[in-house]
Amino acid sequence: MKLRNKIVLGTIAIMLLLSLFLAWSYPSAQDLMPGNPFWNGLSDFSRIAQAEMRGSLDRVGTPQNTVLIAISYTPYRSDELERIKQFILDGGIVAILDDFGQGNSILTYLGLKVRFSGSPMLDPLFNFKNSELPKVTAFEGRLKEKGLGSVLLNRPSVLLNVETFSVLALSSETSFLDTNRNRSPDRNEPRGPFPVAAEMSLSKGKLVLISDASMVSNSMIGQDDNYRFLEEVLGLSGKYVIIDGAHIPNSTLDRAKRGLAQTRSVLSGYYPLTILVLAVLALALRPLWIQRNIQGENRRKNQTN
Repeated sequence: MKLRNKIVLGTIAIMLLLSLFLAWSYPSAQDLMPGNPFWNGLSDFSRIAQAEMRGSLDRVGTPQNTVLIAISYTPYRSDELERIKQFILDGGIVAILDDFGQGNSILTYLGLKVRFSGSPMLDPLFNFKNSELPKVTAFEGRLKEKGLGSVLLNRPSVLLNVETFSVLALSSETSFLDTNRNRSPDRNEPRGPFPVAAEMSLSKGKLVLISDASMVSNSMIGQDDNYRFLEEVLGLSGKYVIIDGAHIPNSTLDRAKRGLAQTRSVLSGYYPLTILVLAVLALALRPLWIQRNIQGENRRKNQTN
């Protein structure tokens, strides 16, 4: 091989390795991504709950002792909806965290009447800094005796058509549904309290609804009793937690990170790792073998002469 070709191939290899290193090490800035350490990411929740994001619902695993968190911002295919339904019926816990996304398509497929309202809920009195950050202090059902203080929401929606016995948390009486989104309580707009969290049993499993997708974000998870609330509602202790990443908009960087993580997982197996080590050793020792062959060839030539 000519020297010029070697230099070109070496340069390409170095650039490829550098690109892979940057993709792996550079933090994501995309909303609700586990690799995003900023205010809008999920790095804190993923670390505390030991949650794993999956890029496909084909890989959610066995339902038993598993919580699947669906943050529903992009549409679902019919096969994905069927997979979610079967996951619940087989004994899994599915938590839909939604405000203005696609969560209602799951509820429709499951044949339930409950819906996410799709309009923001504001509270001009019980809030943190402004009405778009309402505080929830009324807990119902099995949460009533858990000693929770308050939960802080970030421009949430509310739940409609919920059976009273299913409600877990309610907004205050001063809250209102901002249907025209002018941030003011108009005369014809519904007033609180509204259900913002509920649960219902379906066959062997359970469906949990929370009308705020950003509750698990880095900026919200440490507020008030937010994480403890999630821990109680989802039963996170001792559970295998999976985040459905297939319906959260992600960037090219996030897709690259997921691909690298999957490749790393595959290569970390016993047989792939053995093959990789042998291949690296072969490449490392190749110059010695070449040099040895050249020396042997030179000795043969000298003996012949």
